[in-house]
Amino acid sequence: MKKILLVLSVFFLVTRFCFAYQEIISERAYNQAVYDLGEGRKGYKIHSAHIHYKDSNGRFQKINTALSFDANERRWKQSSASYHCGIPEYADDWFEFNNAYEGASHTIKARPVCGHVKGKYFKDADGSVYVLYKNAFGPDIDLKVYAYWAGLKKVICINKKPSDISKDLVFKFEMDLPDKVKDKNGTSWDKRSALDFKGKTLKIGEEGKESYFRDALIWDSAANKHIVENDELKGISQSVDIQFYTKGGKTYLQKIVPSEILQKAIYPLYTDHPTSFFASSGDGYVLATGYNWSTLVTQPNGTALGYTDSVVTCVFCTRGAMGSRTICRGFFPFDTSGLGAGANIESANFNIYVVDVYVDEPDYPYVEMVQAWQDSPTELVLSDYSHVNWSRVATGTNYNSITEGAYFVKALNADGLAFINKTGWTKIALRDQHDYYGILYSQYYPWHVNGLNTRMSEYTGTDNDPYLDIITSPAGGGEQPALINACLNEQFNKGMEE
Repeated sequence: MKKILLVLSVFFLVTRFCFAYQEIISERAYNQAVYDLGEGRKGYKIHSAHIHYKDSNGRFQKINTALSFDANERRWKQSSASYHCGIPEYADDWFEFNNAYEGASHTIKARPVCGHVKGKYFKDADGSVYVLYKNAFGPDIDLKVYAYWAGLKKVICINKKPSDISKDLVFKFEMDLPDKVKDKNGTSWDKRSALDFKGKTLKIGEEGKESYFRDALIWDSAANKHIVENDELKGISQSVDIQFYTKGGKTYLQKIVPSEILQKAIYPLYTDHPTSFFASSGDGYVLATGYNWSTLVTQPNGTALGYTDSVVTCVFCTRGAMGSRTICRGFFPFDTSGLGAGANIESANFNIYVVDVYVDEPDYPYVEMVQAWQDSPTELVLSDYSHVNWSRVATGTNYNSITEGAYFVKALNADGLAFINKTGWTKIALRDQHDYYGILYSQYYPWHVNGLNTRMSEYTGTDNDPYLDIITSPAGGGEQPALINACLNEQFNKGMEE
């Protein structure tokens, strides 16, 4: 009888919380929603990406990138984000991106040099929306155009190995751009010569109100999967050759997929070039590869990084062929300034959506969450590899307890709660336990790995972002924070689906 009464008590408590939560609309920010939990408590959902935009009256509204077809203009449109777009019915027509973020007002247009192929609209279960143009660039080469929170992603999908892989594949888009095009350092493009921007970000438009052409990537179906064939690690994920040039009074964007990639790729093979109103969210990874373990753990700079990928191996350690080893550290910055200096933090959870879990090494199969201080919250640089420490913000978690295809939710410890920056950015990193303790990864087998693949803020849907949920209370308050967090998560997720 006592157990039954206890269960009923918890049920009614959960029910009361779930139906009592009201969003505090006035405390919305681009990346946060705030809920009134009663008795002076508040629940904060703080994302690494934007979840709101400002309407024409300057009020924050929920982002909704669902596309509707305009029968008169023969194109799909959306206007419920910090940009508006027009996606044509046929692939060889003009794609339009209008920046409406914080006073910007300019339009970027792109017209693929491709076949006259009719598009079809799709909406996936995870919230991703896109228009697919089958065989737009020839047999088995599709064009897929996503509308996501920050802008448009034009993804070329090479579904099968081309019949002739001795030649590079070249893709072109005619462009209509604002006059000002600058690189990250502020150097303007002289249109009399080609502008190569492989691995770089371009700023387009008026100073302070720019749009961005972000790092264009190429990746294959084995990227981040740690697939080994004939003692060789498979997988491609890197920047792709891309440039602007002018010809006959017109401006073109050109991408080149080199033949050596076509030869070794695991198909389908993909390449994109995002156009966005936002520089970036700096969640991603920095890794280092070498042969001397003690040097690898303590060296100041990494050897590779990624922060514009939608799905990455955000943390891992591995031993490769011939004794090489790799350490990968994941970075997750959150703008927590909306809390305010006077906030009394009662509890907080860190949330990331896990795609794959790798646990090949039986020794030290744990992931550690630590404090970080990456240079910029909107990008990563190689020196951020060493911008992590050994101060845990949560207890270590065994990889075997983490579920694939679901959120990994971890409560912050007392040090983690104290680390939250109430007036700025809170920066968290993930480290494999071999890396954390500096323990040499064993030599059981080459290519074996412990780690996680996770979805990042670049993922096209809004349901899988990394985020923090934080509960604040009046000084001295504090009851059932875990219960409140669980119910708040459920209500928030339902709210984001509406």
